Amino acid sequence: NLARVLLIVQSSVRDPRGLQQAVDDFLVSFRAQIEPLTDGQLTPFKASLKEELLRSDQRLASETGRWFGEIAGFQYNWRRREEEAALIDQISMKDLLQFFDERIAAGGSLRRRATTAVFANSPKRSEYMKEMTSGANLVVEDPVKFGEKAAKWPLSDKELTMRVSREWVGHS
Repeated sequence: NLARVLLIVQSSVRDPRGLQQAVDDFLVSFRAQIEPLTDGQLTPFKASLKEELLRSDQRLASETGRWFGEIAGFQYNWRRREEEAALIDQISMKDLLQFFDERIAAGGSLRRRATTAVFANSPKRSEYMKEMTSGANLVVEDPVKFGEKAAKWPLSDKELTMRVSREWVGHS
């Protein structure tokens, strides 16, 4: 499962609508760039991604962050990098384009877009904020209250059984 595709944009000259349009335009142009690739042309990208996934942590903070991510997400998949790296070899261009069309492209059946906007104190701030609060947008004005009322993610393993191999934790 894809956790997220994160694009961070900021501007001192474009309004929020303009920034969202720039992101949408980028995604359309990106699709056009990957569409003509063959499976053979995809191979070096897959190899690079596998190498990045399997690279040893260079700092203790990186390793700790990975482990905490597993714990915080109630996943406990201590060999995630190795498993994901093995799956990369199976990806074809057809798979990649289908994934893009379903989950990333505008109008994708499984796309879920979340936008976070922070506004500088400018003459048009109120106008931009009003625009962002119109329609079906959810505006969080008090993050603490929102967190208290928001539904919690379901645990992937409701019994909280951890499947940690004995060799991994050093028990015999």
